[in-house]
Amino acid sequence: MTRDIGTILKNAMEVQGLKQKEVAAATHLSQNTISNYINGKRRSDSETLLMLCDILKLDFRAVVQGGMEEDTIYTLTKQESQLLSGYREITAEEQNNILSYVNFLKDHQAK
Repeated sequence: MTRDIGTILKNAMEVQGLKQKEVAAATHLSQNTISNYINGKRRSDSETLLMLCDILKLDFRAVVQGGMEEDTIYTLTKQESQLLSGYREITAEEQNNILSYVNFLKDHQAK
C-alpha cells in the first residue's frame, strides 16, 4: 500500500516514538508547521523534507517518489544491515529463537 508523505511522516514519528513538538524542536520549525505537513495542509520544500527524513530515519528518495511501500522507506544503519544480513543467513528455527529473544527483551524493557 502506498502512502502520502504526511502519513509516512506521521508513521515514522510513531515508530521513532517522537512527538510533533520534539520534531519541531529538532528542525527549528513550529509544531503547527509539522502538523500541517502531516495533515497535508502544507508541503515542505525539499531541504526541509530532507531534514525530516534524516531525523525520522527515512529514505528521502523513497519518500519523494510518491510514498513508496512502507517497508522500503526506512534507512537502515550499518548495524541494522549487518543484523538483517546475518538473520537471513540462519535457519528458520534460529530466526524464531532470535524473534523470541527480541520479544522477551522488549517485554522486560517496558517494566
